[in-house]
Amino acid sequence: MQRPMDAPPNILFVLADQLGARWLPVYGHSHVETPNLEEFAAESAVFERAITTAPICTPYRGCLLSGRYPSQTGLLENGRAYPWGLKSIADHLNEEGYSSHYVGKWHLSGFPQQNRWAPPEKRAGFQNFIGWESHHVDHFGGLIWEDDPEHAIEMKGHETDALTDIALAQLSKAARAPEPFLLMLSYQAPHPPCSPPERYRAP
Repeated sequence: MQRPMDAPPNILFVLADQLGARWLPVYGHSHVETPNLEEFAAESAVFERAITTAPICTPYRGCLLSGRYPSQTGLLENGRAYPWGLKSIADHLNEEGYSSHYVGKWHLSGFPQQNRWAPPEKRAGFQNFIGWESHHVDHFGGLIWEDDPEHAIEMKGHETDALTDIALAQLSKAARAPEPFLLMLSYQAPHPPCSPPERYRAP
């Protein structure tokens, strides 16, 4: 379906856990090769001065979704749940007629911090959610949940590739709908411990 030129923009936000700007050629690193990220950056908004007061998982994710400091959200350490009633970017865009989608690592549904289902009431307003709470310790054989807490989906191959495939399927579905969409894709890699595909293991 072709959307009018003056329609609200679709929003795709990609978060790679612990991927610092200093490691990327787009920010001046001269040795690392990231051709896909460079192509993505060329078609995207690239922030030159994006900083956070909370560079750890749960507090930062709370800042990102709410636009508030950890002292305001109460998310001062890992393992806390996103506060009930605190409006997120998903809530705001839902009110404007967007569909909201989340794919990947969440780390905002509280204890226990482990590879598990995140219940709908702890998803900060995201209408469509395919993810897990936290703590994949290996990027192969990860599990992810949609709407059935009893039946996880086994991600085949490397987790990053599997998440990309899931996100592409969600993007395709969202793009066919008449309303604009927000899709947040949260990769756990390169958060350690690192387990890259075999073709990238050799020096």
